[in-house]
Amino acid sequence: MGISKTEALAKAMQAAREAGRAEARAELNRARPVASANAKAASAFSLARVIASLASKDKSLAKDEWEMSRDVCREFYNAKSLTLANDTAAGFLVPPDVMRDALVPLLRSPLVLDTAGVSRMSGLTYAPVQMPRQSGAAAGYWVGEAAAVTESDQAVEMLSMNPHKAGAATRISNTLIRKTPAAAEEFVRRDLAEVMRRLVEAAFFEGSGVSGQPLGLKNISGINTVSFTSSTDITKWAKLQQMVKEIEIDNANISNLVWVMHPTDYQILAAIQLPQAGTAASPAQGYPILSTGNVVDKQPRSLYGYPILTTTNVTAGTLFLFDPADVVFADWGPMELRATSEGATLALADMTLVTAFQEVDVEAY
Repeated sequence: MGISKTEALAKAMQAAREAGRAEARAELNRARPVASANAKAASAFSLARVIASLASKDKSLAKDEWEMSRDVCREFYNAKSLTLANDTAAGFLVPPDVMRDALVPLLRSPLVLDTAGVSRMSGLTYAPVQMPRQSGAAAGYWVGEAAAVTESDQAVEMLSMNPHKAGAATRISNTLIRKTPAAAEEFVRRDLAEVMRRLVEAAFFEGSGVSGQPLGLKNISGINTVSFTSSTDITKWAKLQQMVKEIEIDNANISNLVWVMHPTDYQILAAIQLPQAGTAASPAQGYPILSTGNVVDKQPRSLYGYPILTTTNVTAGTLFLFDPADVVFADWGPMELRATSEGATLALADMTLVTAFQEVDVEAY
């Protein structure tokens, strides 16, 4: 019975595989070191055994090498894995995504001038602006029949308001502007505007009258001041009562008074407890001197019956109690925001200068 060419070819290939396997085993026996207590650790890695194993598809011919390879790969993965958090381990391949439209704003104190309802004179064009104010009244007398009454005059004084200029400026590289169309300049404009609003409000309350500042409410002549020199709660409460009394003595309208203070001072006052008489069954207790309001019902915080506004635009330790209608905040036009690249200095440096200016003054009746 004859053998077909296909069968002969299959037998030849099988013989070649057997010969290769036998040769691989012989190579393995020649290269394998003498057995020891830890043959796996002592044996040298043999590339020939790995090749023979791949050729014959028999991993047992290079068992130690395959195990060593798995251990090395496992260690490399644990120690050298590519991660997003590690820039040099492929993290640089993922570019950052800056969400310019979702810029987290700087935390700023709320503005209280508008909330308090301060009187405003806006868009003034001339300076100084003068307002006559009656500073004295005539005197009245009791006289007898046919007796002459003593004459008396009224007194008038002139209040004068002059512009005091506040400003802020930032230089921006035009390269930055070109790479971030409108975003960089808009960010600077918005920040300068907020800085200016708070600068002006701080001057309204505590302007020194020097270095270009207007005289603030704290430093205007004739404004009553009360000094808190004691740390006891009872004395502090008495001083607060005195502030209200001074306004009443001046015949001012007390129906529209408002408190303005630093948040730190509000917390100090909120912690003050005045004694309240008790009985043997009910010991003496304390009650707060101010009302903390109700957030749910939107009830305002109050002290002595007058609303409290808090802001970090006033110095801690200084409390203001005033009628907003008796104080004038004047401006000579709205805040001006400008951007320019003109001028040799800016042009040579390829820069843009963004500026903010406003002219204001404060006066109390």
